This record gives sequence, structure tokens and C-alpha cells, in this order.
Amino acid sequence: MTLRCLSGWIRRRPADLLAAVPYDLPSPVDQPPDVARTVGLWDVASTTRRATVTVRGTIVDMDLNARVLALLVGSPQGAERIVRYATNGVKLGSTPLAAPSVRRMSMGARVIAYAAGNRLVEMSAASGAARTLWTGSQKPRLVTVGGGRVFWTLGHRRVLAMPA
Repeated sequence: MTLRCLSGWIRRRPADLLAAVPYDLPSPVDQPPDVARTVGLWDVASTTRRATVTVRGTIVDMDLNARVLALLVGSPQGAERIVRYATNGVKLGSTPLAAPSVRRMSMGARVIAYAAGNRLVEMSAASGAARTLWTGSQKPRLVTVGGGRVFWTLGHRRVLAMPA
């Protein structure tokens, strides 16, 4: 679940973890606010901060599971990469993306999935190894990982799924 509020982005997952990215406000009219480059990982049950990570670049999207925090990070030159951290803040690795404009990713227990052009790509959350799951004539949209499967839509009416 992602919540967008005046103070920033908040992402919560089972296992009572919460990741928060503060915004820099105020921002110009009709422009999204600048996102800070720091993510706080919180243990909701004990209300303590587990870790803080800082990245170089702009945080475009984030997701987490019980073991890994994944950040989609963009550079001023337009390149994007997925940076993975253990939930204690230790960096696991960074994987550059072949195609910029990913803009959104989804994470399950073991994989991260995203659309890159007309391809659906699955990445190991632990190692960063990526493989193409599906290629088509249309761009996959609304990519979501859940229940051991990757789901996406084509157009407005068609939902597809594959095992993750």
C-alpha cells in the first residue's frame, strides 16, 4: 500500500515494516514536489527506526517486502536503476535498467517486476539478475506481483498473469 500525503511517500508492507520518503515542500504550481533522497525504514510494532538509506539521484518509486527495500532511482541524465537494500539498511546491489521510463515497479516475496517498453521484466530481489518474462506488441501496464504471480494489463480490458 502506498500513501501519498503532504509530508511524503509512505509504503507499508506486511511484517510491520514501513518505508517513508519525505517531500521537499513547497513546490511550484502544477509540478510534483521534489522528493528527498533519504528513505526511513520503520518497525511499526515497536515504533522504532530500523534503518535510514540515502541514494544518489531521484527516487521515482519504491517497494519493500519483509527482507528487501527496492528503490527505482533516476539520474539527471535520464538513466534509471533499481537499488536494493536489506531492511537493516545494508546495500545489496544496484542494477542499471536498459530502458529509462520504467516509472513503476512491483515487488513480491522474491521478485521485482516492471514494464520496459513492450517487455515485462522480472528481477531477483536478492541478486538483481533480470530476465524478460513476456514481450508483446503493446506496453504492459499496471504491473503487480502477488501470490507468486505477475499480473499486468493490456489496453483497458485485458488482464494477463504469469508465474513469478
